[in-house]
Amino acid sequence: MPTILMMDDDKDFSSLVQANFSGQGYNVVLAHNGREGLAKAAAVKPDIIFLDIMMPDMNGIEVLRELQAADAGGRRNFGHPGHHNERQVRGPEHDGAFRPGA
Repeated sequence: MPTILMMDDDKDFSSLVQANFSGQGYNVVLAHNGREGLAKAAAVKPDIIFLDIMMPDMNGIEVLRELQAADAGGRRNFGHPGHHNERQVRGPEHDGAFRPGA
């Protein structure tokens, strides 16, 4: 059964995603902050990760960079379908974090 890791601090939204995808045959693992998500990503090795950008503790860009660093072999593709842009999250001085290979 494919595994989805849902990293989002909105527990209600995460529960909805979990209910929806579990009903379609996916194993859904929840993490409510970036540090918890990184630990679960390492332990579970999910097939896909849904990653919120605006989270406390460690924002989604920081999590993404940690995931990329941990995947030095380049086996995974990273993208983000979020509605937040990088300036909203980190400010204009950090433009480019979403570029491939950033």
